Amino acid sequence: MKITTNLVILFIFNFMMLNADDNFLSKNLIENKKLTALQLEYQEEIKKFDILSNKKKSKLNKVTNSKQINPPLSDALINRYTNMADIDLSLSDGNIILSSTIANKFSVNSVGSLNLTLQDESTLNVKNESVTLKNGDIINIIGRNNIINVSSTFNIDGSLLFDTDSQLTINLTTDDAKIVIASNIQLDLESNVELKFSGAGSVVFENGASVNLKGTISSPTLYPSFVLDNFVSFTPDDSSIVTIKGVGNVIVQNGATIDVRGYGNTKHLYIGNAETDEIDVYVKGKAMIRLEGGTTAYRSANSYAPPSGNYGSLSFSKGKYSLNVKQGGIIFIGSGGWIEINSLLADPTLKGQMVKMDFGPDGNFCLATGGLLSFSENNYESSTQLKTIWIGDDSIIFGDNGGQVEFVAKDPKPGFTYQGFIGYFKATGFAFKNTDGLYPADIVSALIV
Repeated sequence: MKITTNLVILFIFNFMMLNADDNFLSKNLIENKKLTALQLEYQEEIKKFDILSNKKKSKLNKVTNSKQINPPLSDALINRYTNMADIDLSLSDGNIILSSTIANKFSVNSVGSLNLTLQDESTLNVKNESVTLKNGDIINIIGRNNIINVSSTFNIDGSLLFDTDSQLTINLTTDDAKIVIASNIQLDLESNVELKFSGAGSVVFENGASVNLKGTISSPTLYPSFVLDNFVSFTPDDSSIVTIKGVGNVIVQNGATIDVRGYGNTKHLYIGNAETDEIDVYVKGKAMIRLEGGTTAYRSANSYAPPSGNYGSLSFSKGKYSLNVKQGGIIFIGSGGWIEINSLLADPTLKGQMVKMDFGPDGNFCLATGGLLSFSENNYESSTQLKTIWIGDDSIIFGDNGGQVEFVAKDPKPGFTYQGFIGYFKATGFAFKNTDGLYPADIVSALIV
């Protein structure tokens, strides 16, 4: 706002006067004294300034609320708890902020809307019964070391929102504890966010649910992390497709499992969704990626046809990615299990690059009879053939070695020969090291009889 020279002078004058008497203008009015023309002009300008200021504040509020979190506005009715313990949050609704506070018996009112903020080492103990964060409800995560403890079932149908640099650990405190992320819910993990699921229970993502890692390639030290820890099991729901996308880390550690077993149905986990994605996957500390689907034949040899039957698949489809399996980490591909690289259900995407596959030291790999590991070309940059760094020395190979490894090519034009090929897994071909990288077809050739 542009302020005239006279008004600036008047503002300084009145500021000095107000220091002597904070109610200068109001006292003049109360005592029915006449105000000068300059004072009246000043009063009108202040009113205009307040109007513009309120508009600006309203605009800023809208901008703030469109960002990663959506806490209640400052003028809303808020129940605020700071540095407290044993707050009872049964049948919660309205606006609640917990700051360095422990809340117990948390459940959600089935009618009223809820906007709850966990901030700066706050803990939320979910009631020992099935609890649903319903559609439209919000939990905001601000600051580090926030915890949600779950002993039964916690259904997340609403929004779980993360501020930049925030951290949340969801502890599943019993074998029967379960987190269910509803269909089409997207968890946006902002820069330097860590979302960790830990404990003996399970985390189920329903069809269309996703994790969106919102890091930037220029700041790898600030990558957000989706972490599975301490024997937790993460699985897509039956007959579901679940996606992890964006830029960041996926960390499976300390006995945790990515479990994609499609017995009686199909399950798919996609890693990478766009050319701009860059995802590093780490499996360590006796953690496992497990893929199975039963004994149904699901893939014809040397074919670009879609698979059939019941199976569980993990597809590295688009973007750049790496797979690091170390310190007792395990990749297990059983009968009806499939890991495919640079393709999506056997259709090469031409949009992916497996930058590195590293199984050392002490990484474990099993490709059993009926299991499949497939590669297609690294075509992240269409003008240049790209290689994959393969490090397999110091790895541990186990199982029956009766699975298959395939190079998947595009559907040939009429009159052309299909360029894909397939063979049985050769365990002795696994333990080689090539830090200069190999083309995917060369990797397949080294792994088959």
